[in-house]
Amino acid sequence: MPSLHTQQVPPEVRDPNAGFTCGHFQLDGPHRLVSTAGTRRWLLAPEYMYPIERATQSGLVGPWRTPDIGELPMHGLNPGNIEPWGISNFQIFPNLEILIYGGWYLLYRYWPTSHNTHRFEAFTYFHPARTVRERIEHEVAAVVLKEFALQDAGMLGGTQAALEYDVIDDYPLNDQEILVRHLHKMSVDWVEEYQRECTPAGV
Repeated sequence: MPSLHTQQVPPEVRDPNAGFTCGHFQLDGPHRLVSTAGTRRWLLAPEYMYPIERATQSGLVGPWRTPDIGELPMHGLNPGNIEPWGISNFQIFPNLEILIYGGWYLLYRYWPTSHNTHRFEAFTYFHPARTVRERIEHEVAAVVLKEFALQDAGMLGGTQAALEYDVIDDYPLNDQEILVRHLHKMSVDWVEEYQRECTPAGV
């Protein structure tokens, strides 16, 4: 699969041919889980970070410093034992995603607007800021998230279009196709179950 977020590093060190795959997929009834690896941004060489990240110690993966909330329940957050663990994305049917990072999380919600379009919402959740610096860290993470959410939406839109065009039909377009097809199947099952249970009102 092509790299999802090619612009997460400055142009000077960007590799447009770098591939990307999720480390762990899991289907659970109508729901899905995806876990990915992730090198901590603050461990990268300075040239791999944007100046705003170095100045605020925040960015794509949220604030670099997070409150000590004790040990996370990794058997539930990272069932694939991905190392180094970066994000777990719980996709709750029909239209909610919970993305958990170390020390904060965000919600995505999708609202269908047609058979092949949707409205995309994102909400970030951090511990309450105790200082102005912490508030800036939260704001920078939220602003950077908007850019990468647009890239996520672009990848979803491209996958949807490729499935509709049906140009490639003998192998998966990318690892996300598994999740897209699973969502479509669960949606069809949900509608068919509703249709079976509905009885016409007597007149």
